[in-house]
Order: sequence, then structure tokens, then C-alpha cells
Amino acid sequence: MTARLAAAARAALEGGESALATRARHREELADVLAHLNRAAAADASSPVEFVAEDLRLAVRAIGRLTGTVDIDEIFDVIFCEFCIGK
Repeated sequence: MTARLAAAARAALEGGESALATRARHREELADVLAHLNRAAAADASSPVEFVAEDLRLAVRAIGRLTGTVDIDEIFDVIFCEFCIGK
């Protein structure tokens, strides 16, 4: 699952220019995103799914603060449908 997500992210970002976060607020939000994604990625099979989902939700929320409103329900629909979480 992680490999598929990484490959999709690489494909989506391939050929794009590097962005530089010049504002302190943007750097703080990106650090927040990274911290939550790292915690979610570090989870293992014994980690409660609710904790992983919460870290993903918080990461998406931080991204939303940078880019505008993000519909969390739509993102979770994709996660639940494509990766069979919760079944």
C-alpha cells in the first residue's frame, strides 16, 4: 500500500518545479504535515487503525490550511474504497 501511494505521488509530481516555502507559516504547516505522515507511516499491524486515520486526517487538514478547504469525506471515501480499510 505504501509503495503504491509513493509511486502515485512520484508520478503526480514528476517533471514539476521544486517549490520553496518562503513564509514561516507555510514551513510550519509543512512540518506539521510531515510529522503526521511520518507517524502514520511508522504504524505497524498492531497500531490502532483509528490513530493512523487521525494522523492522516490531521495531515490533510494541515494541507488544507495551505491550499484551501479539503473535503475530508471525499479523501476517506477513496482510502476506504481503494485500500479496504475497515472491512
